[in-house]
Amino acid sequence: MGRSLTVTAAIEAESMTLSPTDAGGVASAGTASGGKELVLSRNGSAIRSLSLPGQVGSLRISARGDTCEGAPRMTVLLNGAQVLQTSVTSTSWTSYVARLPSPVSGSATIDIRFDNDLYVSTSCDRNLRLDRVEFLAPAPAVECAATGATSTTVRQAVGATPNDASDDFTAIQNAIDAASNAGGGIVKLPAGTFITNGHIIVRSNVKLAGVGPETIIKAGPGFLTRTGPWGGYPVITTSGATNVTIADLTVDQSGDVLDGNRPGRLNEYLVDVRKSRNARVEGVSTRNPFTYSIAVAGSSNFCVRNNNTLSATNDRYDQLDGIHILDSNTGHVLDNIVDQRVGTDGDDGLVAHTMGAPVYDVIYARNKVRGGRHGAGMQLALGNHDIYNIRIENNEFWGSPSGIHSRTWGGGTGVIHDITVGGSSTTGNTFRDNSGNAVSFPSALKNITVTHNVACRSGGFLVASAPGNVVRDNSTTCP
Repeated sequence: MGRSLTVTAAIEAESMTLSPTDAGGVASAGTASGGKELVLSRNGSAIRSLSLPGQVGSLRISARGDTCEGAPRMTVLLNGAQVLQTSVTSTSWTSYVARLPSPVSGSATIDIRFDNDLYVSTSCDRNLRLDRVEFLAPAPAVECAATGATSTTVRQAVGATPNDASDDFTAIQNAIDAASNAGGGIVKLPAGTFITNGHIIVRSNVKLAGVGPETIIKAGPGFLTRTGPWGGYPVITTSGATNVTIADLTVDQSGDVLDGNRPGRLNEYLVDVRKSRNARVEGVSTRNPFTYSIAVAGSSNFCVRNNNTLSATNDRYDQLDGIHILDSNTGHVLDNIVDQRVGTDGDDGLVAHTMGAPVYDVIYARNKVRGGRHGAGMQLALGNHDIYNIRIENNEFWGSPSGIHSRTWGGGTGVIHDITVGGSSTTGNTFRDNSGNAVSFPSALKNITVTHNVACRSGGFLVASAPGNVVRDNSTTCP
């Protein structure tokens, strides 16, 4: 499932200039791409300047090492900025990938340094051997396919008054119903806090939108006196609608002041995309949850983008996941900031979960995620249905008990297969300051690709042996 990348330029290492000049030399090597290799036998640099014909998003260096009481260390700089530092532990040609923080074009200077030379006269000599450097184009940006509601007709929620103690549920729901009955529209809320003691249902062809985080829909004191259409306590749900959008507002479940520990708590969720098609949740901030913050359940063609979830309560709840994809397919989870560890109650940051149907064809990309005390940065939670065709790329998982892990629930018989974590030099994930493994897939899987990821002050990459599994080109050295 990894996407191939275009090589915009390449240089053979033997064309690079050594500094100092006696730091090494060119040698014949039948297995090298040009039949020659550049050997750094002393501390020094191999340098080359060139003009790039297009944008570059990453570098791929083919190198191998001669070990001597440890491996040679390779440091790569582009235009004076360090982009990679790693130990070259392999004695055969291996690709080491440096992902650039932003694309580079025009004139460029690459500097590959060897700085831990060691020679033991009676036993060994530590050297760094270079074959080839490739400059790779950036990967095409992943974007959502779901459009959500497309009508541009704006309808006001007449009677909904912000910043007072009155219940605004009926006024907001009436505006949504009227817009849907008229063929679609945008129900627009201004800045301010709107109290709801009911569970808002966004109907087909309707966009419920605020003006940004300063538009707040907040569960009121009577919120728990009735349930939503599926027996839970959503603040906003789509409940079977098609072509829907929830955007540009804050949704507060008031779990800090209400006691959400009651039957049905996990039947529906704070923002609940339920049995819907072509649904979009974008620019939404969630606060004070007592259940999952944003969930997509039994739905298809969805987009969860540019949202912000936060779990801040202490010792009140469990299972407070950030963005939870349940029994759903064909969607994108992009550019979200998920922080489930401000308080002690948080659980997994991102989830793919099967109970009554498979989860497949979902891309999780460019998210910044901190899993809570009870969970991980991301969990693949397996029941009796498969999780497959999942891409997890360009995410940052940080400060979590573990990075990405899989788990089977309730004796589930499903299989996790055809999963890509990273996949190419410009789509790898970064794992920072996680106390457990960066990736842990212990069982019930096949065709798992875990490549081109970086684990910095985190554990390693654990994938059980199974047909089609590939784990390579990952780094445990902080850039």
